[in-house]
Amino acid sequence: MSEPGATFVWTGSDAAGNTDLNCANWSDNLPVSLGKLGLADNSGNFAFFMPGGCNQQFQIYCYGPIPSGGGADPHFLGFDLTPFDFQGVLEEGKKNIYNIISDSTFQFSAQFFYDKKSNIEGTYMDSFGFMCGSSKVSFTAKGVLTIDSAIVLEDSITSLEQGTVELNHNSNATSIFDRKDKVKSVAVISCGAYKITSMVVGHHLDFHASMNTKKANDPHGVLGQTAHFIGDAPRIGFGLNGEGVIEGTESDYLVKDGLFGTDFTYNRFGVVSADSFSLRNVAEEFVEASFH
Repeated sequence: MSEPGATFVWTGSDAAGNTDLNCANWSDNLPVSLGKLGLADNSGNFAFFMPGGCNQQFQIYCYGPIPSGGGADPHFLGFDLTPFDFQGVLEEGKKNIYNIISDSTFQFSAQFFYDKKSNIEGTYMDSFGFMCGSSKVSFTAKGVLTIDSAIVLEDSITSLEQGTVELNHNSNATSIFDRKDKVKSVAVISCGAYKITSMVVGHHLDFHASMNTKKANDPHGVLGQTAHFIGDAPRIGFGLNGEGVIEGTESDYLVKDGLFGTDFTYNRFGVVSADSFSLRNVAEEFVEASFH
């Protein structure tokens, strides 16, 4: 497969390619465990997992590839196409940092905040921190990009020790999680096996992520660990913090030493595992995920 459209899930159309906005009439090539209308609950009843319900699922599944990643109040779509929520444990006015992807030379963490005044009361992300080799990059919901403590204001492409960062304040990007809100600014970091597209959407950040499975070492983190299940039967996520999907519990991903920290249970940054990643021989070289 070629980047970036690596993971395609096409539903909502008949054999002739005709589409129908009525979810009940969709033909469906999703795995059985995802069902015609989305995620199945523990009783086997199908329920929507996207906040926009039928219409949003139709847009996502009928019109394009599904990138891994996450966003909004936060919803995730794993590299293995498992949808799940991870909201953290927060009180109003408080912020916590959780690790999203952790690997030997790449680290991605996000600052979560609780918003009671939003149209959808809940948890959102407002700052991302990346470590790419020795380089440290941050991006905020105000569109501020910082590379090794230097603020980057203008649209540009900057080289890192092991990658690049591209900033665009006039992007035509669209988040699959917030299609009605215009993306204001975009920062794309490419580092080794990973490419993360961070988007300012309203008052928060969304992101899309892709991974080169041939270059990844031993991915972990809230999202990173889902790569180990590519090709398996999709799992069932339930609860507010990745229950049924993530290893351990929410507190295991809480980064205690800042946006560029490594003090959490499943840190992999700076640790090289001997051929531990189980996907080195899979056919799909590039896989994607999303979060909002």
